[in-house]
Formats: sequence, C-alpha cells, structure tokens
Amino acid sequence: PIDIGLGINTGQLMLGTIGGAGRMEGTVISDAVNVASRVESLTKTYGAPLLITDATYVALKDRDAYGIRCIDRVRVKGKREPVTLYEILDGESEKARASKEGTREAYDRGLKALWRRDFTEAVAAFSRCLDQAPGDKAAQHLYIRAQQFGEQGIPAEWQSIFHAAEE
Repeated sequence: PIDIGLGINTGQLMLGTIGGAGRMEGTVISDAVNVASRVESLTKTYGAPLLITDATYVALKDRDAYGIRCIDRVRVKGKREPVTLYEILDGESEKARASKEGTREAYDRGLKALWRRDFTEAVAAFSRCLDQAPGDKAAQHLYIRAQQFGEQGIPAEWQSIFHAAEE
C-alpha cells in the first residue's frame, strides 16, 4: 500500500503557468495553499492519511456523509491565527476506522479537557483511547502532550493551541 498524507484547505489562490516553449509548469500560490502544505506535513504527527482545515470542514455540504473527527487546534508556521484540524476517517482501513470510531467519545472528551487545561482528565481520556486503539497516533500525541503539561506545567503563553512551527 502507498502511505501518504494529504492536507486540504479551502480558500482563494492564484493559478498560473510558467516556463517556455520547451518546458511548461503549472503552479498555485496563496496563503490557503501554504496552510494546506503545512497541514499536509502534520499528517505524520497525527498519523492521519487525510487532514482538512476548519475552512474546508465548514465548506462541506453534507458533513454527516463522511467519517470526520476533530483532531486538534494548531498554529502552523507563518500564521498567527490557529487552524482547527479534522481527520477524514473514510480513507482508513476498516479496522483502523472502526477503532477510531469506537474511541470517538473518549477522544473528544480528552481533547476538550486538554483545551480547558484539565490535564488529569485529558490523560485519563486519551489513555482509554489507547487501551482500545493502541495504534491511534493522534491520541498518543495528545496523551504525551497532556501528560507533559500535567507534570511540567504549561508555557505562560500557551492558549490551548499546538504550535506546529517546528513541523
């Protein structure tokens, strides 16, 4: 199987063709394209084959037609405003999708607890996720973050947003 990650964002862009008679190349540029690229790199962090931004999530006509779970709020490199990420589960294997769907309630509870800085509850909720779905990389990532914040405290400037500038 091919194992790649896709990041999708919705927004304005400029499309152009550059080159000459012997070589032509199409390209797109915009802030929306940059965000999509940054989100694509986060698929490795969260172990998600397909991540979409809140702009794409809001633009979906029939959200209930897809298996979607909120993953995290991040501030990507080059952006001041945070982006909420959603994982599309439809591209997962049946086993992986069923595993993540089965832990959705605990995952959501853990994510909300993390955002409100209740690290004890977040660790407990993500631990329940990992008991049932040990391969859930997003739950592992957030479990470690909640555990570290619970033990070491949070940075003074932390606003319940993951800074993905280093990603």
